[in-house]
Amino acid sequence: MKNAFTYRNVLCSWLIYAAMGVVQIASAGFASPSPPPGFSNTPDGFAYKGQWVDGSARSTAELIVGGRPVQIPVYMRISEINAPRFAARYLFRHPLVTAAAAAQILAPLAVEFVNGQWIQTSEPVHNYPISDGFMFQRAGHIIPPNMSLNEFCPTIPDVRRCTGISPATITPTTTEITFSVELYSGFLVTRTYTRTTNPNCPAGWFITPSGCVQHLQPVTRQLTEEEFVPLITPLISPAQVPMIVPNTLPVPVETPVINPAPRTVPVPYTLPLSRPLIVPLADPVMIPNSEPQQWRQPLLQINPSPTASNPWRVSLNPIARITTSAHGITEPVSYLDPASSAHPSPESDFCIRNPEVLACARVPEFDIPTDEIQTLTEVVSYEPEHFLGGGSCPQPVSITLGERTITAFDTPRYCQFISSYFRPVLLAIAAFTSMMIVAGGFRSV
Repeated sequence: MKNAFTYRNVLCSWLIYAAMGVVQIASAGFASPSPPPGFSNTPDGFAYKGQWVDGSARSTAELIVGGRPVQIPVYMRISEINAPRFAARYLFRHPLVTAAAAAQILAPLAVEFVNGQWIQTSEPVHNYPISDGFMFQRAGHIIPPNMSLNEFCPTIPDVRRCTGISPATITPTTTEITFSVELYSGFLVTRTYTRTTNPNCPAGWFITPSGCVQHLQPVTRQLTEEEFVPLITPLISPAQVPMIVPNTLPVPVETPVINPAPRTVPVPYTLPLSRPLIVPLADPVMIPNSEPQQWRQPLLQINPSPTASNPWRVSLNPIARITTSAHGITEPVSYLDPASSAHPSPESDFCIRNPEVLACARVPEFDIPTDEIQTLTEVVSYEPEHFLGGGSCPQPVSITLGERTITAFDTPRYCQFISSYFRPVLLAIAAFTSMMIVAGGFRSV
């Protein structure tokens, strides 16, 4: 019973150390880096406030690994769907601020801000005939250009009824129009109208009910926000959004790309691919009895693994790097130099991660006598790894008021303070507590 009590106390103290990060166990998990300043979640999606170049921006997210902050590059691209609509809505509501910047967008649509309202000017849609510059008249009596011959005939003075019209239609070559009519006196006569130049309706003018006009008046209409936004949105490109929206406001962006790879296509708005980030956890450690001498360095591979609700999620995968050099990596990298790696035979991923196992051991020469068995001694060493990963501070708590996002509680700031100042104190208390538990257990033996 006493031995069991002692073992229980030792186990309890070990668990305390494990919980405080002194004893670490190899594992993998997920974490969320702190987003870059200016990034926020809005009801319409993600948004970012920063410096834009060709419709994109670069910044860094922060992840605490092994007690130290690691800066992870981030690429953000202005949303092709939400951002132009956001800019059009902002333009409608703040015309005096952004109308000048959006002038080249508004000009093709003939949209302008006049007398406190947005209006659109357009050419009228009409079916008015166009004058050929001529007219038919007799003794000062003119055939109106917009009246048919059948309609005009009864209007001839003293006509009781029309009995015939020649020609029935007017053509460009018609010079005279003859009407056969019966007068109120009972006589049957003809009335001839001769083609002459029309000084009041030159060629090309519009024949309207109110008379001939050279130009039709343009049509202007006031635009509501529901009409303005879908009208302007298709003409706004993502790169033009920062020209309309002030840099003090966050702009809608697509899902951020964590640790972007260099783009192979030289197009500014091409979306880069994400890639892993490899962070050193400790200096290389010598592998005993290895030939040639090898070193093993514990690393943490940070793989972007975003979700629809959490674009910053990453997976943490502890890995090891075996090299013939005592100098390992000291800063985060995206690629490991394969030339510096020493892979035991066979060269496989399993042997890279487990170089000490017998299956990956160096094979002796084959000139072995048949009555002698050679042996190869391998020393297996234990290297502590992370149990819960390096951990990370939660994202700041933000609230949205109108179109502005305000940080209600700066979580990373206080989290960093606790990690830097309270953690050593808690470690010391845990160490003292575990020592007392172990000492009490041995006294009870």
